[in-house]
Amino acid sequence: MHFAKLIKLQIIKQVAESKGKDVKTIKLNKCLPATIFTDFLIGQFLVCPLLTMCWRSAWILGDVIIDQLIFPRNKTLGIVLSLTIGTCLTMLLRFVIFVPSLSSIPSIAHFTFSRLFTVIYFCFYMMLWRGWWSLLIIIDGPNLLVLGIGIFILFISGSLATNVGLPLSVSHDTRNLYFKIPICNHFSSTCFNILLTSLVEVFSILCWFATWSLTDNLLSVITSNYTIDILLSLCIGFISGFTAFSLQFPLFVLHKSIHSFAQRQRENPKLISRMLSKLGLDILSLCGLVSTVTSLRAYWMFIDKYIFPDHLLLSILIPGLVGLLSLVALRLSSTLHGGVVSNRETVGLWPGWFFTYWLVKEKKVERDRDGAERRRNGHCMVRDEFSDGGISQEMDLFMRI
Repeated sequence: MHFAKLIKLQIIKQVAESKGKDVKTIKLNKCLPATIFTDFLIGQFLVCPLLTMCWRSAWILGDVIIDQLIFPRNKTLGIVLSLTIGTCLTMLLRFVIFVPSLSSIPSIAHFTFSRLFTVIYFCFYMMLWRGWWSLLIIIDGPNLLVLGIGIFILFISGSLATNVGLPLSVSHDTRNLYFKIPICNHFSSTCFNILLTSLVEVFSILCWFATWSLTDNLLSVITSNYTIDILLSLCIGFISGFTAFSLQFPLFVLHKSIHSFAQRQRENPKLISRMLSKLGLDILSLCGLVSTVTSLRAYWMFIDKYIFPDHLLLSILIPGLVGLLSLVALRLSSTLHGGVVSNRETVGLWPGWFFTYWLVKEKKVERDRDGAERRRNGHCMVRDEFSDGGISQEMDLFMRI
């Protein structure tokens, strides 16, 4: 298949899965290259700052409550409390995926319960992160060693993509999939997968901590100006993110082409081809790690410096509420459901769709209700670009690759 056609069909497939729809009902905007590029810009300069506002507010609120109110003189007990509550309750809340028929409750009740669940889950998830982060600060190990350990464990567990967040990856709010928390999928038992997720995500925290610390060290050598530091961090995030975002498309097409060729030859893709595809994805995931961490770092530092810098309470509440309410309004609040991405597919596309997703039109079967008209035509009138068999056959072929 043509390069552009493969990309289009994959996006249709992922959008359909996200919406819980049939792939044949999804129609993308004609200006797909422009919308894809716009997606990256929206993720980098709009959604990433909003997510950072939520992270920062929940994190600093935890600092205030635990380190200043509960254990003002004992940092160690604060870390133990944060890790204990964060780990246990995050793990417990992940069992929400066992609750049946949550998508069938009335709309208002579903919206209220789901967003309340997001706030609670996210706060405990931030307690887990800040606990490990504080512990790593006390340990003060070599950043390269910490990064190496984190990358190695995530690599052998097939979970390096866990490190990739905005601007490259996002979760859209859909009724059917809202409570589908990202967890490992190595075992047939969901309980074991949830337990493994709690272990594997620790190594993702190691990767983020070491990347953030290395960025601090690098930029402190380059400049002592706070504003320039922010700009450089944002530039690193943009360049690394755009590099990974751009290279994912040819990598995906190469992967599909190898599998398509092997399928025509009625044989499995060679081991070396599969290894190269996975290696390419893992390299892009490392670029995504740098992009996500340095972008979040830049926006975090910007808020620290310029958003109510002399009023701690306002600097927590205002950005946090703006970020949360904006994500809810954009139907992106499920992005706050942290976890582990552990896909068995070798290569896919990061679900960083915004403009492309919002402009999707769902094609519907239009039926004439006039019985005489139906008898005269002999069938229901259907307007669907897949009905001509062209794109439909291509999608069927694509799904088999």
